[in-house]
Amino acid sequence: MPARTFCREIINTEILLSRINFFHTSEKAILKNYKFLYNKKSIDGTTKANLKKDSQFETHGVCYEIDTEDLNILKNFEKGYDVVNVEIITHKNVTAYAKTFISNSTIEGILPSEDSDVLHLVISDDSEAESVEVSPNITAELNSNRELIGIEIFEASTFIRDSIFESVQARVLHLAGARVG
Repeated sequence: MPARTFCREIINTEILLSRINFFHTSEKAILKNYKFLYNKKSIDGTTKANLKKDSQFETHGVCYEIDTEDLNILKNFEKGYDVVNVEIITHKNVTAYAKTFISNSTIEGILPSEDSDVLHLVISDDSEAESVEVSPNITAELNSNRELIGIEIFEASTFIRDSIFESVQARVLHLAGARVG
């Protein structure tokens, strides 16, 4: 029987499918009364993504419907986390139940690990109705009118470095060309 698993925005489909081979469905969802933060103590001295119960916050993420056997596989990858039953609100505004991973082994004031290199640009406070993968590491978030309300960039450091490099290189070549002519 399939189980619903709520994943914070940090995990993308590519990472999930590197751990399990298949999921039935996926949909954007909101986990109310939980704060998303980096405070799960990691053995390498950094922190990993985590959720903490807090009535002042909500966390946006993805709910994947996976087989129970695959949930057990994910448990092996998510060492130091407990599987917790939570209530979510789907993008269709339907209340559903899912399982998510939460750790009680926490530490404050430590930087996240490099594998959490995600930049989330908020353009509007509108509710997200859907998301579109623009390229392998870029997701556009859209409201119910299909207007852009946010952009999520995975491997953000590499993306920003490469974008700046290309822009600067183009300007340098343009300036060099202007001096020659």
